[in-house]
Amino acid sequence: MTEITLLVVPEAIDKEHSAPFDGFVYMALVLGVAFSSAATSPLFAASPLLTYGVGHCSAIFAIGSAIDTVQRYLDWNERSHAALRFRQICGCW
Repeated sequence: MTEITLLVVPEAIDKEHSAPFDGFVYMALVLGVAFSSAATSPLFAASPLLTYGVGHCSAIFAIGSAIDTVQRYLDWNERSHAALRFRQICGCW
């Protein structure tokens, strides 16, 4: 059985300055699993890397594809003030 070492981020780290490292923490876990099992099972070691890569790229693609839709919504919202009226009705404004 393969031993997996997990990285633990202490609570004392300032969350505001640690944001650029959040993605690396997730990737470090995937790399840890891949490297620890690469000698015994190369296919098992490649599968988390492939899954992580597909998920990462699909999220970037989805966000990039939605930019036009978000911009149209923001332009519509600026003209109609529907969101402002909705917040006023709900008592949030």
